[in-house]
Amino acid sequence: MPASRTVERGRRQTLILQTARKAFGYREATNMPITSLTIEHFRNLDEVTIDCSPGINLFTGANAAGKTSLLETIYVLGRGRSFRARNLKHLIQRESDGFRLLVRVQRDDERVIPVGMEQGPHALAVRVDARPVRKLSDLAVLFPIQWIGGELHRLIEQGPACRRQYLDWGLFHVKPGYLAVWRRYQKLMKQRNAALRTGAPEREVRAWDRDLA
Repeated sequence: MPASRTVERGRRQTLILQTARKAFGYREATNMPITSLTIEHFRNLDEVTIDCSPGINLFTGANAAGKTSLLETIYVLGRGRSFRARNLKHLIQRESDGFRLLVRVQRDDERVIPVGMEQGPHALAVRVDARPVRKLSDLAVLFPIQWIGGELHRLIEQGPACRRQYLDWGLFHVKPGYLAVWRRYQKLMKQRNAALRTGAPEREVRAWDRDLA
């Protein structure tokens, strides 16, 4: 694929991300506190509704009370996946047909936006402000979350790639436009390395170098 085409696709992707955030009224490094959270049939949580306070919220309880599951619901809403299960269907409460999650977040202009997810036995439906979300990765653009859990030791054990991934996600949280830049860089690097492996002409490799720079 020509380098110019990859660059143009990266620019279009940046525009799409900016347009999506503008449509929902979000800005870079925006603060969107959660005002309420509703959980139905998610793991060991049957029906739970929580009204959150401004600032920091602390959740306490006995072992197996559902504290981690509660945090997991927020993670699932923000990342479109779980940090404990590969398949969202595995999060459905036993003897239930599906789970339902609804979180309300407050924009800078104080308007409250609902973010909902329903996972059934066969299909998943996600909506933000009553609008369907077609790609789960779009949730990360609109609702970035950073998880810090017991597996944090992996940052040390799994090498530099794991640490770079963690830092990359942190940068995206602060500056969401970084995601498009990161994806573009990864694609350009992949194309450049492929050109080197296949013995492409030097002028083609230099074209990738210019775009990477």
